[in-house]
This record gives sequence, C-alpha cells and structure tokens, in this order.
Amino acid sequence: MTSTTVPAARRPCFWTVPLVVLALLVVPAAASAAPGWKLPKEQSKQGSRVFTSVAWHCGPTPFGVYRFRNAARVKGRWGSVIFKVRITEDGSEHRARSQRFRGKLPRKLRKRTRRVLRRVRFRYRPESPARVESVWPNGSLQASRPFNPVPVSRARC
Repeated sequence: MTSTTVPAARRPCFWTVPLVVLALLVVPAAASAAPGWKLPKEQSKQGSRVFTSVAWHCGPTPFGVYRFRNAARVKGRWGSVIFKVRITEDGSEHRARSQRFRGKLPRKLRKRTRRVLRRVRFRYRPESPARVESVWPNGSLQASRPFNPVPVSRARC
C-alpha cells in the first residue's frame, strides 16, 4: 500500500467547509430576517368616534397582498373589519377581498362599510409622498393614506 500526499496547493483549507456551511446558514437567515412589511398605524377622531387603521403584508417586497384592519369605537361599542387588498407597483386598481367583521359595531355601520368596500378600488400612487388610495368606480378619490412600509421580523403571517 502506497501513501499519496496531496501537495499543499491542492489541499483544501481546514476552514473552507465550515465557512461554506456558515454561508449557507446565514444567507437564508438574512433573507428571512424581514418576512413582512407593516404600514404605520393611523388614528383619527370624529366627535366621539375613534378610528384606527393598520396594514401588514407577508413577503420579500413591499408590494403584494396587504391585510388591512380598520377598527372603530362608536357609542362605547368597539368593532373592526379585516380585508385583503393587492397593492401593485404599476398602480392598477384592485378590489378588497375577504371581509371579516369582529366586535359589536352597529348593524347600520357594518352594512355601510360592506357596501363601500364592494364598490371602491385600491391603487398605489408613487408620487412623492407615495400613497395608497381608494377610489370610486368613476375615478374620484374616496380616501388615501401614506404608503411607507417598514420591514418587520414578525409580521402576522
């Protein structure tokens, strides 16, 4: 039996294998460090009514399907509606999907909210500052909010 020695120039470095394994472990971790995006919370008051709105999205880019939660406190009763909207970079209009109501909102407010969400379309406007707008079928603006998503490590995915 003869022993063969590998020249030093061809011998793999002792650290090569652990570095490759470490690189494979770190790259997916860095990509998953921000699995989602969140739009900052907005709050407004109209008399005794308080309205809040938050939105979040799971994905690698700030564009995709966002889940909005709009909550209201009306006459001591609290309730919210959660719906999904696709936000695309090209600014095309999209309908709200899968509406779910929670809490004890007055029946009249639920009915009105459902009717509005069926009719309006949502779109992205890149002008400075970037905004998400809801528009009526005739193109008139219904509402708008800033589009400044923040990467989050633990979105509600």
